[in-house]
Amino acid sequence: MELRVGDDFISEYTQLGIVSPRQIKELQVAYELSHRQIEDIVSGLIAHGVCILDDDKAEHLRAVQTNVFYQDRRRYNSLLNELPLYRLIVIFLTLPDEEEVKVVSFHDLPNWRQYLRELSRLQLVTAGERKDEIRLSEGFRRVQRATHAYLDSGYVLGLKHSWRQAVKGKNVVDLATTICQSPFCSALVLPVIRDYYLSLPEVQKFVSWIAECQVQAPSMYDIVKHAINHDELREVWWLLLGDVPSSAPATIEDGSDVCFKCLRIDECTPYFAGRYDQGAIGDLLRKYRDKIAAEFLQELADGSIEDLVPRLAEDVMLVKFVVSHNVVRSAKAFLGDISILDKRYKILRKDTGLYCPLEDIWLLDRQLIEHRE
Repeated sequence: MELRVGDDFISEYTQLGIVSPRQIKELQVAYELSHRQIEDIVSGLIAHGVCILDDDKAEHLRAVQTNVFYQDRRRYNSLLNELPLYRLIVIFLTLPDEEEVKVVSFHDLPNWRQYLRELSRLQLVTAGERKDEIRLSEGFRRVQRATHAYLDSGYVLGLKHSWRQAVKGKNVVDLATTICQSPFCSALVLPVIRDYYLSLPEVQKFVSWIAECQVQAPSMYDIVKHAINHDELREVWWLLLGDVPSSAPATIEDGSDVCFKCLRIDECTPYFAGRYDQGAIGDLLRKYRDKIAAEFLQELADGSIEDLVPRLAEDVMLVKFVVSHNVVRSAKAFLGDISILDKRYKILRKDTGLYCPLEDIWLLDRQLIEHRE
């Protein structure tokens, strides 16, 4: 056996953290390894902290890691949550009020695997002790109790005592939308959701950047620059940046991106060549999308965070392409819906070519400011 086979196998499963006897046996057969060679590999796996689990349990945990609790930086970033508020409310209505629920409880939900991923990202669910169970966090159950108490009190017209039956029907999403739009929801349910969301470390950090920023109504660029000036470089990468450049290619090709209409573009990039015509600006945007931003994010993935992130403080155009579209769209909408952000400032969607980091304003809701004081 070449040593490389054992090293590659150990490296692969060190990243995953688990391996089953069946996989070890398959390796032995594939490479015709001796019993002694397999013992050396197993010793290496154990030394690297890899758990050797029975086949069924290992298969379950791999499924959990892949479909529910994917172990990368995105898994722990609640700002990447893609569930709008009304869809989040659905889950508090449909699941039983218990510490653990069966995975099949999710199966009637539209795109139920996404629910599991997003609830995991929000730290509202974890894997149960059995492979067919999901554990609901105390935060989940706290929000659920507030939602149920709100409905039981009859604040939503026509639903008192009947909502439990209504959630069993096919229109549960419409019911959740009605609840979000009902007059007292913002006073009785949303504060509980907001308090839970503000308990998450990544949300606390992002809100602190907005609150401490010296600009009265900070833009995304102001927020990024503030964090960099306070040497929170890994936090910027972790919370705000995507894995690939995000933009709307069609709006670059047809000349409708917001940058084509801007006369301040020379202030946004060190690569501006002094020409404001559509062809030159289009070439510049393509250069950022296909080369500058792509290489920047790839080098970040390779670990050069402290060297690269400071570049964002001097390059607005780079911020435009590398900040995650989920942050500037889904997170901003959700933060506004639960009164963490002031909703007066628009969501500038990247997919429509409207995104500008200087015009993307993030201001805390007045109620939250008063609460923090």
